Amino acid sequence: MERLRVVIADVQPIVRLGLHALLADDPSMVVVGEAGDGEEALRLANALAPDVLLLDVELPARTRSSCCGGCAKWRRHCRSWP
Repeated sequence: MERLRVVIADVQPIVRLGLHALLADDPSMVVVGEAGDGEEALRLANALAPDVLLLDVELPARTRSSCCGGCAKWRRHCRSWP
């Protein structure tokens, strides 16, 4: 079974650590990268081509939109919740 590749982007290191631990318990997922800001998240997304980019809701709006718009792989698939 191929695992879902995830990059976590959150400004808080403790949140990244907690999300990484949570996702590590799921055998269908693997965290392939972590970023502390939107620019780093975009670099990792383009370099690692994950299936999911989990973005901190507290990232500045410009940074969030540049992550979705800046990653060609995801332009058609970018979703925001809520």
